[in-house]
Amino acid sequence: MFKTPKNDTVVSVYEPVEFPVEDHEDLALNLDVINLAKQQARKELPSSNASLPDANEVNFTNIIKTKLTQAVNSVDQSTSNLKDEINSLSVSKELSHAKEMSKEFERDISSKLMSRVKELEQKKEDLNYAEDDLNQFKKKHGLRRSADYPLSHWLTVGILLMALIFEAFMNGMFFSKGSDEGLVGGIIYATLIAIINIGIGFIFGWWLLRYKNHCSKFISLASILSFTILMIIPFIFNLLIGHYREALVIAPDNAHNIAITSFKQGMLSISDINSWLLFTIGMMFCFLAIYKGYGFDDAYPGYGKISRRKDNLEEELLDDRESMLDELDDIHSDYLESLDQIYDNVVIKEKQLSNLCSAFDHQNRILKGYKSHLNNNIEYVINLYRDTNESERETTSPNYFISREVPHIGDIHLDIKYTDKQESIRQDKEQLAVLLPGIRNAMLSSKEEYQTKIDKIYKS
Repeated sequence: MFKTPKNDTVVSVYEPVEFPVEDHEDLALNLDVINLAKQQARKELPSSNASLPDANEVNFTNIIKTKLTQAVNSVDQSTSNLKDEINSLSVSKELSHAKEMSKEFERDISSKLMSRVKELEQKKEDLNYAEDDLNQFKKKHGLRRSADYPLSHWLTVGILLMALIFEAFMNGMFFSKGSDEGLVGGIIYATLIAIINIGIGFIFGWWLLRYKNHCSKFISLASILSFTILMIIPFIFNLLIGHYREALVIAPDNAHNIAITSFKQGMLSISDINSWLLFTIGMMFCFLAIYKGYGFDDAYPGYGKISRRKDNLEEELLDDRESMLDELDDIHSDYLESLDQIYDNVVIKEKQLSNLCSAFDHQNRILKGYKSHLNNNIEYVINLYRDTNESERETTSPNYFISREVPHIGDIHLDIKYTDKQESIRQDKEQLAVLLPGIRNAMLSSKEEYQTKIDKIYKS
């Protein structure tokens, strides 16, 4: 996805280099101005016809000028980072990224959604075939209603499982009375019997009985006759179980043979009430399994399967459409957020540049103020030196004493320079502000184009 340029540089908090304001009198004391002036006066120096300052004045001036030189060097060093930040600051990347964002957005959604669009087209084609198959099936079998089948089989499975457990437990209690293994052995036998009993009932209801609804009279009649005849199987099976349970009480070691012999002599010759109860429970759960098997799918054989295929494809198609539209919205939102972030970065850099330039100019003003202060120091020290010398000497002081002219520090120039790009960045920001609506509209158009394409496939 399109990467938003990050502004990793925070606005600099520049601490300007401050310079100490030295009191004139303290400076004169440190330079020993008065004593040096008196020493020269006792020697009647400088001479009356001297036209240039003596060595002491030159030394005072040089000492103070040295302080300014040190200050300039200190400022040059401290503003070097400022200069680097100012000169390196640029919004050209942000501007070029913004200009390319609409094209990048279109490429991004194309790369991420094109394969899914093809899958959606294939799924829609499958759905159309499934609808054709369903319509042909309904026409062939004379069906006008919609298929009626449970959306979930968990309830049916749960009921049958509970029935199996209940039947196994009840039968297990009956079988345990004639089993060497007791209740555990009885439950094991009963579980196997319950699985067979409920399984037969479920198959009869799910497969055989539903064919009674077939449009073919022959198939419908065959289904009813087959079901009626085959119901003898669970009837006989449960009677045999009743005979077997009764035989277990009489002779556990030979229960199988006794049960078969008793059944042959008379199917209904069971005399034990518990064995009849066992038969009744077995038939009840067999009929329950038939009922749940019959309702496991649509009553018309094959209709539920073919209708369910169409419904599942329809649901998958809708889910895929919603998922693609959501993804398209997310991508679009991310790009809009990235576009806003680009503009915010430009605004931050503009403020950052303004702060950096202000800090640089402020440092210059501090340095110029310090230069003015040093000039005042020179003027005070030189005048004090001359006044003291003049008052202590007997000869006439030099003419340059009378003129009160003192040396001054000339103009200062920082070695560190920067390129003022404030106007350029301001223009770039204004250009970006003008471009933003067009970029947003271009991305919205690309998004709507894909939305239309997706909806067209879905509705076709």
